[in-house]
Amino acid sequence: MLKDESGISTVMMVMIGALVMSTVGSTIILLDKRKTYLEIVRMQTRLELTERQVKETATSLGALRVSGNKMGAGHPLYQCIEAQSCIHMNFFQPYTLYDAGGRRVSGRRTLAGEPCDGECPLDIETRFRISCGGGQSRCNQPAEVETQYSLRKDSKVYFGNRKFQEIEGTVSAATFVCPEDEYVTSISEDGQISCSGALDERFVSICPPGSAAYGMDARGLFKCAPVVDYCQEPIAFAYVIDTSGSMRRGKLDAAKTSSKSLLGNLETGDRASLTRYSSSAESVQSLTKNTNDVISSLNQLKARGFTNMTEGLRLGAQSLQGIAKDHPVMVFLSDGYHNRGDVDPIVEAQKVKDSGVRIFTVGYGKKPDEDRLQKIATAPADYFRAENASQLQKVLANISTIMCRE
Repeated sequence: MLKDESGISTVMMVMIGALVMSTVGSTIILLDKRKTYLEIVRMQTRLELTERQVKETATSLGALRVSGNKMGAGHPLYQCIEAQSCIHMNFFQPYTLYDAGGRRVSGRRTLAGEPCDGECPLDIETRFRISCGGGQSRCNQPAEVETQYSLRKDSKVYFGNRKFQEIEGTVSAATFVCPEDEYVTSISEDGQISCSGALDERFVSICPPGSAAYGMDARGLFKCAPVVDYCQEPIAFAYVIDTSGSMRRGKLDAAKTSSKSLLGNLETGDRASLTRYSSSAESVQSLTKNTNDVISSLNQLKARGFTNMTEGLRLGAQSLQGIAKDHPVMVFLSDGYHNRGDVDPIVEAQKVKDSGVRIFTVGYGKKPDEDRLQKIATAPADYFRAENASQLQKVLANISTIMCRE
């Protein structure tokens, strides 16, 4: 038998080499399988997160309103929500779903959940159906809008031949809520709901103590919101204003001017603080009875950076800590979407509300995050919308009169 200088036979060396190659090959196969498995898990996780976004959007009245407007005045969804003329549909029809900010949710998406064209990993299909209930072929309000959705892998090139579980589902949303400061007063036999600004004691008993009915959900159940008692004590008022880059081009200057009507309506004994937020937040003026100091600090603000609503809420609430007798109130103004910080501002807002602070929110400009601002507010009636400077001045003046007055 042939041997090399070390005494190992040539046959033995060949066998060892084959064993090593086999082991290496098996390791490569295992690593490749693990990589494939991790990619599948990543894809499924992304589909689940995207499904959550689709469900939240499809159950938002604001998003459905935007989607109907995008479709045009002749579209059934627009007719039902805007014109309050709903037609019962027996079959689901395709439609493009947009969120309340006007961003497309349906169609091809990246793994990060953003719209894309060309080779895209995800494809979202959405279909809708309107149900009037009670066998009616037509109804005004309320009606139920059902959204049927499917999420699937779109690109074979992107993921090769790997298979992923397709996600399908259906969610519903009601097309009816009472206007701001109004409550449900009656429901007719054909499902028509009447609203009134007067809160009838009969409807207080529908909801738990300390809350009142203000609308209905898709199941026909009353929606309840806290009833915040107005007070006679002085106000401790935290003004939290958005100074992100989107507030440039005159928007911040208009907000400064409009804010003077809010501050000018404070009464003797009331105190105010000023907090600004963009990528981070800053307490610009601590609580003071001298509104001129607040106005002077307001005039120094400049617009730049991103939008960190959470930090604005946190610092604004800090300025109200230690208030014993004064009624704590916060007015939170934003023109866009939260895009900085790990904590959802809705979570932070709940902490602020739990501490006894009443939060008014103002959506300013063309595309504020209305859904989030409504949830940040203490009650639905505590959210206000202002598209321009003229409307903002009226809104802030209105808030100043209802903050804590009989």
